[in-house]
Amino acid sequence: MMIIRCIMVTLILVGTLWQGGCKRNRGKDVQHVSPADTFSPSWIRLLSKKIKEDPDNPRLYLQRAQAYYELGRYADAERDIQKALTLDSGLAAAYLLWGKIYFQTQDFTRSLLYLNRAIELDPELMDAYLIKGRIHYILMQYDEAREALKQALLRNPSFAPAYFFLGMIEKEEGDTLKAIQYFQRAIEKFPKYYEAYMQIGLLLMARGDPAAEHYIKAAISIDSTSAEAWYALGMFYQSSGKWDKALKAYRYIITNITPQYEKAYYNIGYYYFMQDSVEKALRQFKMAIKVNPAYARAYYMAGLCYEVLKDTENAVYYYRQALGLAVTPTDSDVVVLAEKALSKLGTRRHKEI
Repeated sequence: MMIIRCIMVTLILVGTLWQGGCKRNRGKDVQHVSPADTFSPSWIRLLSKKIKEDPDNPRLYLQRAQAYYELGRYADAERDIQKALTLDSGLAAAYLLWGKIYFQTQDFTRSLLYLNRAIELDPELMDAYLIKGRIHYILMQYDEAREALKQALLRNPSFAPAYFFLGMIEKEEGDTLKAIQYFQRAIEKFPKYYEAYMQIGLLLMARGDPAAEHYIKAAISIDSTSAEAWYALGMFYQSSGKWDKALKAYRYIITNITPQYEKAYYNIGYYYFMQDSVEKALRQFKMAIKVNPAYARAYYMAGLCYEVLKDTENAVYYYRQALGLAVTPTDSDVVVLAEKALSKLGTRRHKEI
């Protein structure tokens, strides 16, 4: 068992957590409507009725286009945008919405075209600069991304999302200190900025800084239903050797947020395996596989459990499954370990389970 534990040191799960973006402020383009009704089909019917009564009002078409956009009906939204621009070619918000549609469909060339047109018509459209910055960030064009985001801040120094994505750029370029400073500025401007708290927490946790706990808990205080935040808290405690608190966090996810969070099962299984409770560990790894049938690492660990339990046929089966599913760079260690395990056990046929 000691030999297997040494192997396991390489398999501690350091979760890949959502990197986060800015949540859209829904309903800002439509006045005097409650958030629950703003983008509902009934609101679209009401707008359609108003358009019949006032067919030459471009803003009514734009409002309906916004509603269609929020419902994911992009073709309908685009038709209304085109009609609005036919009636008023200088409607900057229509070009902005058009740019958002193509951002969502990842047609970044067209998105930038319409965003730039929106900025020409109205240089104060903060969202246009923000989406431009996000596009260049996604394309790893970091200088262009910085320029767009800093243009937004020149016009509105309190625009928190711009600071956030400047932080993301610094994070990608490896300047952790500057990234944290930008995330902190975002929080100063918007104290409920969940994503900024999470990013600081993750960066500090990677450095082994105990202050990570504060930021992750702050994120949880903003959104207590976030499985990723609870998982990050569990990972913080796990990396600190506080397994009792880590297990509590993982079990909270499964019991109170979602039973479909495979990494929580995996880490609970890892704990049991390290405690020599192999059968308990196997149950957790199988739960992880049930939630995510493509979870290569969980298959490998299930195979390792079966090997310890001297069930060679099932061990071979799970190792083979791990090899077939380990296709990402983060699973390269799984490939090496599974190949070694199969080489040791031979290639006996496995039984289906």
